[in-house]
Formats: sequence, structure tokens, C-alpha cells
Amino acid sequence: LRKCKSLNIHTAIETCGYVAWKVFKQLLDYLDLVFIDIKHTHPERHKALTGVSNDIILSNVKRLLAGDFQTVVRIPLVSGVNDAMLEIEGIANFLKAIDCRGLQHVELLPYHKLGVAKYESLQRKYRLANLAPPAKTYVEEIKDLITSHGFETRIQGFGYED
Repeated sequence: LRKCKSLNIHTAIETCGYVAWKVFKQLLDYLDLVFIDIKHTHPERHKALTGVSNDIILSNVKRLLAGDFQTVVRIPLVSGVNDAMLEIEGIANFLKAIDCRGLQHVELLPYHKLGVAKYESLQRKYRLANLAPPAKTYVEEIKDLITSHGFETRIQGFGYED
């Protein structure tokens, strides 16, 4: 990253944000853009889904957005896991309650099945193979909900792009 910045090459990272702030902060001088996920706002549910609490992640989101760091908040949408309107409302309310001066926009990343063939080729079991991607109309409703809270919202992903 340091070398890229010295050559005026745009730099970015994608992260779940589960890292100590003192480590994260060391990278920020060398980054132009940070993509960070919010998978769930409820700590217990987040831990059940990912194995870790979201306390560190949400704290890092707050710090990034309150600073001068160009940040895109991403919400991976997995049907039946975190795509309920109540959960999306929780994420929007979390963002509304904090300083979001560094927020570029919110991106919705609907689950897709593009990884199934890759896992099959590696002879590995794909645990989400029976999960259906969310309907495009439902993803649009989610986008409308977040947008109604005042955030520019985009949909990214195979077959869903704005």
C-alpha cells in the first residue's frame, strides 16, 4: 500500500472490520477507500453467524465514518439470515445515529450462487447451495428503505446492478 500511494496508485481494501483499531489506523494513511461490511447489528446473532461479536466491527465503522476516510458500507444480503426489514432498519438506524461524514454510499450485496461451481470443482461441500438469492424486487425494497433514511444506496452483484 505504501508503494502504491508513493506512485499515486489508488488504493482500497475490503474488510469485515474485525481488527483492533490501532492496527486498522496504521493502514489508513495508505488507503484512498475502505469497503467495510455490516452483516448484522445484533451482537448475539452476529456471533452465531460468524463466530465473533460485532462490537469491534461496529466501533471501527463509527471511527471510519466519523473521520475523513472515504468509506463504503456494504451489507451482504443473505435470505433468511440478515435480510429481514427489521434488521435492515436496524442498520439504517445505526448509521443515522452516528457521524457519517466519510460515508460515500451504502452498497447492497445480494447473495448469489456463483461460488457453487467453484466449490464443486474443489470437491468441497458448499453449505449454502440450497439457499436462494433474494428476489430483485425485494432487494429494491431494501434499497428504498435505506435510501429513505437519507443514504445513497446502490445494489451490486450479478444480475442486480443499478
